[in-house]
Amino acid sequence: MAVTTEQIEALEKFFLSTPIPEKLRINAAEVQNNVPGFINDKINLLRSGVLADNIAETFYDHLVVIQHKLSS
Repeated sequence: MAVTTEQIEALEKFFLSTPIPEKLRINAAEVQNNVPGFINDKINLLRSGVLADNIAETFYDHLVVIQHKLSS
């Protein structure tokens, strides 16, 4: 499944309207540092269209995990 422009825009809209912490615990073994930079980099890469579908999907999935953590 290719990541759609609509999916990217929905994530971008969420992240623009949500306070983003500098660090975020993803699970018991994983902490994401520089969350704003991570989000910005991954969205820019997704928007560029240069990624293979499997890499784009992985980046998208990481962003969705962060979205869910910030929503809970």
